[in-house]
Amino acid sequence: MNKVKFFAYALILFLVSGLLMASVSIGTRYGTIVLEEVSPGRVYNITEMRDLPYTVINRGSTKGNVNITVFPPREPREDYEPIADPNWLTVRPSEFELEAGESMPTSLILNIPDDEKYKGRHFHALIRVQSGRGGGVGAAVVNNFFFSVGSPGPEAVREARAREVLSDLNYDVNPESLFIEVPAGEEFDILQELDRSLQIINRGRQDVKLVINSIENRPGYSAADGYSFTSSPEYLWAEPGTMAIESYQVRDVNLFAKIPEEYKGEKLMFLVGVHPEGMDFANLYSRVFVSVK
Repeated sequence: MNKVKFFAYALILFLVSGLLMASVSIGTRYGTIVLEEVSPGRVYNITEMRDLPYTVINRGSTKGNVNITVFPPREPREDYEPIADPNWLTVRPSEFELEAGESMPTSLILNIPDDEKYKGRHFHALIRVQSGRGGGVGAAVVNNFFFSVGSPGPEAVREARAREVLSDLNYDVNPESLFIEVPAGEEFDILQELDRSLQIINRGRQDVKLVINSIENRPGYSAADGYSFTSSPEYLWAEPGTMAIESYQVRDVNLFAKIPEEYKGEKLMFLVGVHPEGMDFANLYSRVFVSVK
């Protein structure tokens, strides 16, 4: 039997209700929970598995009632489906009172029916912690809960496939970080004006067709000191956006930037992704740090 893989992205979330900030402030010490390789027919106590209770906290100045419910999302995360039955996931206790400043550790219990039809499927549930009883108006915090039955999660599958694809094709993007200066308010050809850009090195025996574009930031790609990640990736782009590279060939990437005048004097980070055509799950990345003159 495969061992269950458990991930918890710890995060303290708070939402204050009422007109006064000092009234009731309900929070949780648990952000996102991911379980993989879950077996149908078994009962999992998430708290006991990692000695990490789902803790509810009252940061307000008055006592409040707390009610915890599980429900399916209207728009589940990509590659997941809404939890088939919210009763699969229970919280104990699910109703209690908290004095001002008090916290309550609770247990999350997952129990999936012993049915083969659930194997290989990925489910998304929401856990709502709300002040007040019976659906009354109050502060509420919602946490995500993801689990995969009898298989790795979609993210792990994509990462494994990406490693396989990148290993087979054997190309690199150089450098991993590029520092440049560009003027504000005008289109700027980085390769022509600065004679600096990214290079793609195809070390493989087969030709490859790659897509190059500026993308939204990814976890783990932090900005250098003094830089902030751009809110608009479209301010930097590659031409052409798709490039065919023969085996054992090195090609320069023609990068262009057009950054509005209001960013003059700022320092922005862009993340450029390079992936085989039709395989956007298999990106290599380079960070481009732009000082706007």
